[in-house]
Amino acid sequence: MLIGTTENGFSIFRGDHMINFSQEKALLKQQVWAILEDQSKNIWFGTNNGITIYNPAEPAEKRFVSYNPGNSTISDQIRFLRKDRNNDIWIGTDNSGIYKYDFNKKVFLPSFTVNMLLQGHQDNGVTAMEIDKKNYLWVGTNDGLYSININTQESRRISTADGLAGNIINALYCSGDNTMYVGSKGKGITVIKGAETKTYAFDETESPQCFIEDQNHVIWIGTESHGVLGFKNGKIFKRYGLKEGLVSNLINFLNCDSSGNLYCGTNRGMNKIEVATGRIYLFTRRNGFVGIEAKKEATYTDSEGNLWFGTMNGAIRYSPWLDKPASLQPLTHIYRFTVNQVDQKITTGIRLKSSQNSIAFEYFSICLANPDAVQYQFMLEGIDKDWSAPTNQTAISYPALPPDNYTFKVRAKNAAGVWNTIPDFVSFRILPPFYQRWYFIFSVAISIIILLVVYIQLRERKLINEKNILEDKIVERTQEVLHMNEELAMKNKDVVSSIQYARHIQLSVLPSNIPFDNTFVLFKPKDIVSGDFFWFMEDDAYQWLAVVDCTGHGVPGAFMSLISYNSLNKIVREMQIKVPSDILNKLDEEITKTFQQHQKEVSISDGMDISLIRYNKFTHVLDYAGAFNPLWIIRKRELLETRADRFAIGRSPHVDKRFSNDITQLQPDDTIYLFTDGYADQFGGPDNKKYKTAKFKEFIINIQQYSMQKQKEMLEENIDRWRGNQIQVDDILVIGRKFKF
Repeated sequence: MLIGTTENGFSIFRGDHMINFSQEKALLKQQVWAILEDQSKNIWFGTNNGITIYNPAEPAEKRFVSYNPGNSTISDQIRFLRKDRNNDIWIGTDNSGIYKYDFNKKVFLPSFTVNMLLQGHQDNGVTAMEIDKKNYLWVGTNDGLYSININTQESRRISTADGLAGNIINALYCSGDNTMYVGSKGKGITVIKGAETKTYAFDETESPQCFIEDQNHVIWIGTESHGVLGFKNGKIFKRYGLKEGLVSNLINFLNCDSSGNLYCGTNRGMNKIEVATGRIYLFTRRNGFVGIEAKKEATYTDSEGNLWFGTMNGAIRYSPWLDKPASLQPLTHIYRFTVNQVDQKITTGIRLKSSQNSIAFEYFSICLANPDAVQYQFMLEGIDKDWSAPTNQTAISYPALPPDNYTFKVRAKNAAGVWNTIPDFVSFRILPPFYQRWYFIFSVAISIIILLVVYIQLRERKLINEKNILEDKIVERTQEVLHMNEELAMKNKDVVSSIQYARHIQLSVLPSNIPFDNTFVLFKPKDIVSGDFFWFMEDDAYQWLAVVDCTGHGVPGAFMSLISYNSLNKIVREMQIKVPSDILNKLDEEITKTFQQHQKEVSISDGMDISLIRYNKFTHVLDYAGAFNPLWIIRKRELLETRADRFAIGRSPHVDKRFSNDITQLQPDDTIYLFTDGYADQFGGPDNKKYKTAKFKEFIINIQQYSMQKQKEMLEENIDRWRGNQIQVDDILVIGRKFKF
């Protein structure tokens, strides 16, 4: 076995023999990035200081020949070495593009065709390189992939636009059937076979680093952080990582031997995976792998079946057939058991107090071949459900364990990947505290039951006494309530009778209908008596009509309506005031005077909203004045609204409050509507909202083709349907009149 060391360059390991070669006699730089065997069976090493060629047939002092910028045109940053079908060697660098070594002429030449393609890329750097079975050179960069026919120098660029998973190329590999596998950083892999291209997306952290194909045509993929992935038929079917026993999840190279074993170079050493058995072996300094950190894709299988590995400390040649791992199971022993940091003798049937619950174990296993490769798994039955992940630690502690039965088990795996089948173990029991023992719990339970029985009996006796007292009080209070109910019933009867009598008075004073042609009155009081009323009057030349909404509803509104009705009669009949605006001004004065009484400095809230019209029977001129209540005129299915003054009769008197008079020349078939706010304010509908004025207007317009009596019926049915099961919130009064002349 050929081994590179930390300080002394190159070593050959044969069984127990190791021959060291100093740096001056071997590699110019200890970091080996690329390895290749040429047609003459010389081994080429690409390093950070050019190329070193090792010829084992030469005498010791002539076996190593080096090429670097000091003695040739070659770059000092060698990253890839590939041999084409003409036996020429292609050299990929980190800073100077690609060189070709003409094997027949024995000369290094820059590849101008390829380097022209690389111009513009950072440092002309090559990130991956491969030669396929048809003698095509494939070059990966940080901005896409190039394919060059070595014989004709024809080239093409492949990028994400052509189906590539990503443009930053991490790895290239040509399989036995000439399929090219392309690894893109953070994007996945692209499989190119002839003209067919397929992309397989990976997780962003599963960047492919390297590939290898085994004897079963499985493609194994080394990743940056997820170990090794087995890939076949477009799917990942197997994973190896830290959990399975790898020394690291960062895989820099992969190789296979003739037995199908997989070799994984990482940043912390190398593992061998027996794919058939699943066993994993570790190579470190102790068993010859002095390189520690493997270099990316720095591996090669020579013509004799030796595996070569490039590392940060040189190169290693490994002969798989000489490596015969031990098959004996390792011996594992628990040698120390501490309780609360005090040593405890390991015996059977260990019983501990509840306070003795901080437990620790120390254990070891012997492996003479490679002690550093020994790994352990442990579990504490009663806490852990499965074995721990493999680890190198030889001690474990469990603080603050709860009372229970426990068995601590530990097993070991040697450098050959063999686990001992019978683990060493220690069984112990942590007793619960006295207050968790069965006898204590039983005693407490009995005591609680006795106390509960005594408490219940005392409570029942007290409740019976209280019940008797309560029954006596109930009888007494019932008699009082019955007497009060009788008094309330009598008073309620008197109140209802009074209200009924008030209704008779209101009906006898207020008109019940209007004797004008083509006129309807829709009147729906909320209570027995109403605060809404209408008033009309007629002489030889004029007809007056008013719709009035007094403050409140029920009895207060009824009283207000009688006062207002009498005031209107007095103003028009006795005082001979006939213009609507003058009538309202006088009515406001009368109402304000009535309710101010002796408190002239106090603003009153009693009043009314009103709409008042006067119709000239000869000229068909309509005068209107209003307090909050508007006038609607429907003319040829168009609604004309005359707005009222924005102050009420009697309520909150203003210094300059004067009502305006609006004059309209009526046309044949004009229809007018006077109303209070009760119709639009009614709650109902599916969402229990107000009917609102806009909906009222729309309905009025839509019923113009019907007679006035039919309109009344439709208005009443509409508001009843809208209200549904809701209560009526206010008095409703709507008057409509159609003028025909």
